[in-house]
Amino acid sequence: MLLRFKDIRDALKYEASRDTVATTSEDDQLVGFGSRAKSTWKEIWDAREDGYADFILKKSCLPGTRMKKLQQYLLKRQQLSSSPPKTTSTVPHKPLVMEDEELEAAMLSISPSKLLRQRSSAEKEGSPVPKPSS
Repeated sequence: MLLRFKDIRDALKYEASRDTVATTSEDDQLVGFGSRAKSTWKEIWDAREDGYADFILKKSCLPGTRMKKLQQYLLKRQQLSSSPPKTTSTVPHKPLVMEDEELEAAMLSISPSKLLRQRSSAEKEGSPVPKPSS
């Protein structure tokens, strides 16, 4: 299945227009992605010494994504707090593999003109259309 830019843009608009989860407060929102998908936003804030909140705050996020909404929550909590998020440089942490990063890399590797050239040459040869490289 080949996604067009318009399909991706429409999906992002739809996701941004929905409430993440109907909850009583922002604190109870579920992260919904990555290794902490089942954690609440408050749990991420309360455990900020593990470096995950700092990691989210430093990421460049697309508007309307769950990561962007979590980032905005963390920024708001940081501004309301008298102390910035705690970070410990003595505790090594393993790098987190984020599903959003993999999706972004795959989307960025798609070149419409490259796909069209591959498709037309594959159709002429009668061979299957090659998948985009990641």
